Amino acid sequence: MRSPRRHVAIEIKINEINENDKRVRILGVNISSTQDFAKIDDGTGVINVKIEFPLEERKRYRIIGQVSKQSDKKFVIIAEIVQLMDKLDMDLYQKVFEIKRKSKSTN
Repeated sequence: MRSPRRHVAIEIKINEINENDKRVRILGVNISSTQDFAKIDDGTGVINVKIEFPLEERKRYRIIGQVSKQSDKKFVIIAEIVQLMDKLDMDLYQKVFEIKRKSKSTN
């Protein structure tokens, strides 16, 4: 018997996250963190991310996780994967992100 497949983690900007999103992939800078939560800023917004260990502040991370809505109606991401991305070429990343977005909108 096969186990159920996980939802694909869509690459998204924080300000675009909505209640229909199940799993997301964001890229942003950790502006503060505790043992349990990190505040990630991607330039379009800030979101709380539930983590299992504190992240270094002012470092860039890719977060892959499940979207959940808090009681105050704000979204939180429950991190499944956390990757340090400080060496990423951000200019190239932004170009690729926009190309991928345009190709999806034309399909």
